[in-house]
Amino acid sequence: MPPAQDEFDLASDLPQLVAVSFVIDVQPTGFRLAQVGSALIERVGRNSTGRVIDEALCGEHLGEALRPLSMVVRARQAVLVRGRPYAISSEHVSEALYVPLLDTARNAVSQVLGVVDFGPVAGLAEPSRSATSGTQIRVLD
Repeated sequence: MPPAQDEFDLASDLPQLVAVSFVIDVQPTGFRLAQVGSALIERVGRNSTGRVIDEALCGEHLGEALRPLSMVVRARQAVLVRGRPYAISSEHVSEALYVPLLDTARNAVSQVLGVVDFGPVAGLAEPSRSATSGTQIRVLD
């Protein structure tokens, strides 16, 4: 079972990952970026902390941004996303682990913790599965 939101503190438990992580609040109307690590802000070139994940933020890639989040909430399990990120130049590939954090009562996913690692495109072994970024997504057991 995933940890409850109040049982996990990224800064205390895994401080080495803070710069390459993000925390997303699950809201009744969608998702909001509660925290974005400094390395991610630098890589993307903007700080989206506090912003809702919507068309204004993601443009034509909104579906691609929402898909892994919806999978984490629905499955209540971690999801691994691998591919060329739409937010930065295409000579990079990223792997992002999305981990559900439950509400205090453990009834629902209240936040999603993400950790991102970037590497060269040569690390992307399989051909593109998405018209926009070659994204591969899988729910982890």
